[in-house]
Amino acid sequence: MNRKPLEPLVKQIVAAHDIDVVVLAEMHSAPFAMAATLSEKSGRRPFHHTPPAEYEKVHVFARFDPSLVIPVYDTGRMTVRHFVLPGRDSVVVAGVHLGSKMYLRDDQQAARCVDLSLQLAKQETKVGHTRTILVGDFNVNPFEHGVAGAPGFNAVMTRAIASRGSRAVDAKKHPFFYNPMWNHFGDGGPNPPGTYYYCSTRCWCGQRC
Repeated sequence: MNRKPLEPLVKQIVAAHDIDVVVLAEMHSAPFAMAATLSEKSGRRPFHHTPPAEYEKVHVFARFDPSLVIPVYDTGRMTVRHFVLPGRDSVVVAGVHLGSKMYLRDDQQAARCVDLSLQLAKQETKVGHTRTILVGDFNVNPFEHGVAGAPGFNAVMTRAIASRGSRAVDAKKHPFFYNPMWNHFGDGGPNPPGTYYYCSTRCWCGQRC
């Protein structure tokens, strides 16, 4: 949210798409206030801030009973919750907020992706499955080593590839993630194929940012 007062916009998006789980980073408001805002247009169960963890840099909100959302792991860059819903297969939801290219080199970003991937694998072992949804602000392109590389998140561009389950590198299996963000690059829309932008003084066009 870039620490901006975007609560009304988030509330509208959640209501329009009937969303049950919301993961936010760089929030402007306090967690309890955000939960109340998300619940204003909720025609069903209200939102709650899921069981707090140590760092809470990344916040997770859900409509489900708090007893069904189990905190598993939390650092300043990744938080992991185990959703154990009645009558459904349990699911791991991991929210991340990785460092910006403004401050980190590509190799540093890749190294952090590898570290988080290893930690996430440990949490999956702890809960006993790999039904994981990984979301957030990665600050990394889909084709970079940290996301697409086998030691990193090993995220691929198509469901067909991901359905193979894993690939082996040096006799070690690396499970696939499916990365739908590929659809938003190249010819996927009218906007430029990328989102990273920073200007501390004046843009190339001469206007102040």
